Amino acid sequence: MRKAKEEEERLKKAKEEEERKRKEKEEEERKKKEEEEAKNKKGAKPDPKKKDGKAEAEKPVEEHVEETEEVKLEREKKEVRDKIEAVKNKIDQYLGKIKLCKEEQDRVEAETGRKKVTDLVEKSSGDRKFLKAGSRDYANTVLVERKSYILVELKKNPDDDHAEEEP
Repeated sequence: MRKAKEEEERLKKAKEEEERKRKEKEEEERKKKEEEEAKNKKGAKPDPKKKDGKAEAEKPVEEHVEETEEVKLEREKKEVRDKIEAVKNKIDQYLGKIKLCKEEQDRVEAETGRKKVTDLVEKSSGDRKFLKAGSRDYANTVLVERKSYILVELKKNPDDDHAEEEP
């Protein structure tokens, strides 16, 4: 019901806008003709493009062919359909963005809720040092000289609930 009213309002606005543009165009043409006539009356030089210096007003004016009601209605329907299609495309784009935002929000919430475990892994061999127990050993007893280590975040395997965390 509400959509039908909105559609009627849009149609009315489109008709009014079209009528306004048509009137403005006619007004511009009328003003141009008046200016040309005023120039000719003042004794201005005739336009070299015109034959025999005759004023534009003396030439036969093309009559604007009125559109039939059916043609107007069909044209307006086409315009409205185009506008509706454009709005539908915008809605689809926004729905796609909403979906992406929701997925990102879910991912972030899952990440914040997950327990994070960090550990050291030897860079060259990939051996893990198991420092999560919070041992009180000195670093020189656990780590080897001249080896590089990477601080990694361990994640659980989603397929196996009982498995150890893996880097």
